[in-house]
Amino acid sequence: MWYIGTTSSSNNGLLAALASSGLTQEQQEGVGKALAYIQELQQTVFKDVLDAEKKRREEENKVPAGTVNPGLLAGMDARTLSVISRIYVGSINFELTDEHIHRVFSEFGSVCSVSMSKDPATGRHKGFGFVEYEVPEAAALALETMNGTMLGGRQLKI
Repeated sequence: MWYIGTTSSSNNGLLAALASSGLTQEQQEGVGKALAYIQELQQTVFKDVLDAEKKRREEENKVPAGTVNPGLLAGMDARTLSVISRIYVGSINFELTDEHIHRVFSEFGSVCSVSMSKDPATGRHKGFGFVEYEVPEAAALALETMNGTMLGGRQLKI
């Protein structure tokens, strides 16, 4: 079985082996041309494969239009990203509303939502809630900065 290498030195070795194989000069020239064609084909096909792989990786790493969240680009699933982008805010003054909390916490990044549990008997919030950011870095910054801060006469617990 013949192995066709991709270097000219390995093909020269094959040509030397062919010379002692009993083939006529014309047959040896034909085999030499075939080897040269195979080598050219291997280089072309190899280049095409590399180009296709490069193009696939570029498409894979391409930022989809409208995507803002780097966590999703990093391969993190949406649920995990949502959990690490959400912070607990406790000891909220009962006079403060969702809008107040949204306004204060939006200083650290884009806020997706503010959810505060309501007491069905009184209709006001229970004094705690959750703030969800678009990116986890904003949540971490808010946590570091706002923990222990006075808001509405009460010290927040983040």
